[in-house]
Amino acid sequence: MTTFEIPQYDDLPVLDEVIVDGDNNPVDLTNADRVILQTWFAGSTVINRDATIMDQTTDPGRVQVKLTGGPTGETGAVRLYKRQWLIVWGTGDTQRVPTNGTDYLLISPATGPNPS
Repeated sequence: MTTFEIPQYDDLPVLDEVIVDGDNNPVDLTNADRVILQTWFAGSTVINRDATIMDQTTDPGRVQVKLTGGPTGETGAVRLYKRQWLIVWGTGDTQRVPTNGTDYLLISPATGPNPS
């Protein structure tokens, strides 16, 4: 289980993570068409955001997502969301990670006013 925290209204830091299998080994995403960050709260999907798949020859399993816009800037967004990665393979098959626990996205209270 991991928790990624970002302050409300912020675009950074980028969610930078290595996707691992049930044995904690990096998942080689060379044959993946897409990797999608999915988050939800109280059964409702909040984010479906495509991740950037990084160079798998030097850093297998690494993906990045910038959370620009969306829930970080919405009123009432300060909360803990469940999150997962949806991998769409070149064959059309899908795989959800993690399979052995729950990861979280925490949007924490901003320390100042909304900058926009």
